[in-house]
Amino acid sequence: MASAASEGPRVRFGDSAERREREFTKRLTDIIGAGLLLLVLSPLIVACVLAIKLETRGPVFYRARRVGRHGRELKMLKFRKMHVDAAGPALTAPDDDRFTRVGRILSATKLDELPQLLNVLKGEMSLVGPRPEDPSFVGFHQADYEQILSRNVKRAVAPSATPTTSAISQPCRRRTWR
Repeated sequence: MASAASEGPRVRFGDSAERREREFTKRLTDIIGAGLLLLVLSPLIVACVLAIKLETRGPVFYRARRVGRHGRELKMLKFRKMHVDAAGPALTAPDDDRFTRVGRILSATKLDELPQLLNVLKGEMSLVGPRPEDPSFVGFHQADYEQILSRNVKRAVAPSATPTTSAISQPCRRRTWR
């Protein structure tokens, strides 16, 4: 019977060197991807900024409080799609009265998410992975949320601008704008 020492060193998936290499590769991919997307989409981003500023007064960006990996809070950037004085529930529906006309289009086309590429460049988010969530929702499902974002070293990933569920093909829906 061979002893454990004679079998040689065992390398387990998730060892620190392999994990660091995976994290480095993912981070490098995020930086290159977000940088290229910002460059290519810059005319569209400028058009969104101008449309928001021409329609309403107030800030162009909305900073949403979100919870990321290891429970760290971040300010997720989005284009502002509601009136400045809008109040109401955190969740919205396509016919929500709080939307501006431009905001309704931004929401329907998901263009309001483009500023999150800056969160990706800052290292607060990743291009693909679980979506960062509102702290009040995380409080309701704390154990489930912790399991999703940091179940173990092998699967711990940063929250992302593109949730893995969005990466799966979804049927197109006809959009209507007011």
